[in-house]
Amino acid sequence: MEKFVMSRFKKYLEQLKKLDIKNSFFNIYQTSEKVVMILSGSSCYETAALSEEQKEFLSIFKKYGYDIVESNFPYNLAFPYKNYVDENLIKASYVTAIYYIHTLKNREFQNQIKKHLEGIFKLKKVIIITQSSGLNVLNRFLDFFEEEDFKATDIKVFSLGPVAKETKKLKMLDYTIIKGKYDEYSRGLDCHKTDVWLKCRHLGYLKNKELLKYIEEYLEDNL
Repeated sequence: MEKFVMSRFKKYLEQLKKLDIKNSFFNIYQTSEKVVMILSGSSCYETAALSEEQKEFLSIFKKYGYDIVESNFPYNLAFPYKNYVDENLIKASYVTAIYYIHTLKNREFQNQIKKHLEGIFKLKKVIIITQSSGLNVLNRFLDFFEEEDFKATDIKVFSLGPVAKETKKLKMLDYTIIKGKYDEYSRGLDCHKTDVWLKCRHLGYLKNKELLKYIEEYLEDNL
């Protein structure tokens, strides 16, 4: 399986290199007042589609005037983003682990992270919802920049069950680390200090009533 997954990732990386930034979703939303997006590590390299659960969660923000980025990384109209693939848990976990390693070790992939997330700077105000190793992707992006680079864009990060290597540069952003008391992955593998504890497991954040209430209260207070 390892050779097969590595081959899939190599093909995925080559696709990322060929994508034209002119097709970035961020170009569509640069005139929007408020934008929300999900960033998570990929368990399927062939699509950037959001799951129905993710779409339902993001719909909360629509009530508060946010435009929704209807894709996951790399947020490009030329990369498949409409058909979600629900991989089995064991396979998905393995693929996500390979993705995580490349995020930390593969300079070519880190350059693609920079290339495809840099469009965030075109936005006025954005909320980034990271899931699992999504914070790891965001942290590697931040490593390319300094605090002054972020002054033009209002960025808020809600990190749900992160599994990520830290960077001091995360402090450049307004962020909230949220972990589940029964989330063995985030509790055991992540070193970020927890701001909010919930009663949920690793795959239960988006349906958690405590989280939904917390997000709603934040949005009410930050209209």
